[in-house]
Amino acid sequence: MIFPPARALVVDDEPLARRALHSLMKDIEWIECVGDAEDGPSAIAMINTLEPDVVFLDVRMPGASGLDVLAKLECETVVIFTTAFDAYAVTAFELGAIDYLRKPFGAPRFASAVERAVPRIEFLRRRQATSTAGVTDDQAAETSLHERLSFASAQEQPLRRLFVRDRGIAVPVSVADVIRFEADGDFVAVHVRDRRHLVYVNLSDVASQLDAAQFVRVHRSHIINIGAIRSIAAFDANRLEVRMADDSRIVASRSGTKLLRQRIRPHAR
Repeated sequence: MIFPPARALVVDDEPLARRALHSLMKDIEWIECVGDAEDGPSAIAMINTLEPDVVFLDVRMPGASGLDVLAKLECETVVIFTTAFDAYAVTAFELGAIDYLRKPFGAPRFASAVERAVPRIEFLRRRQATSTAGVTDDQAAETSLHERLSFASAQEQPLRRLFVRDRGIAVPVSVADVIRFEADGDFVAVHVRDRRHLVYVNLSDVASQLDAAQFVRVHRSHIINIGAIRSIAAFDANRLEVRMADDSRIVASRSGTKLLRQRIRPHAR
């Protein structure tokens, strides 16, 4: 699938875990392991030296945690966390991890994770090739934009679930159950039934990954689930007020009102 094969680095302080990853990689012909690291400092040094395409990274390790490793990398690589602890999932995704494998996991889950990594690996390779080709700044900017769009379109679309922190642990939330998303400073508040979760992400990034048939951005600070609308009424001559399933009332902007009318029209009978 990828040629030349993706170069992988295994980072885990447990020998059995490293052997298990090696065994799983043997069944995937387009991945080859280029080394192992047993602690955080070694992992940082090896990743920055070898610049592997993908890193399978444990969280709790001597010297530096997997999160510390990820934060100190000097090169771009695809990171898949492999850990027995789920409490770090939110932070891992915030730092750019492509997937989070909870131990113990089997071959199907491992295969799913590496398949998800393919578009990102190809994206980083193309960007590196562009960088070493000596293109102009304008050309690089244009290519970078094209690659980002290509990478986004290659991801699992639309977004089906996201991780939130609930009572100190990371839990998945089905996007279909989200009533609305609301910008809250540097965070996005995810409203699900009677719960409100804060996620460190940009509202525009969330909007770009949602099902446009189900979610509409009615205001620069609000995205609503069309299926969770209780009622719609005129707020003034140019704006609509939407009452949601959680009894919140949101006044759509003028552009949001226009977009909302376009989206709900197909549902009208």
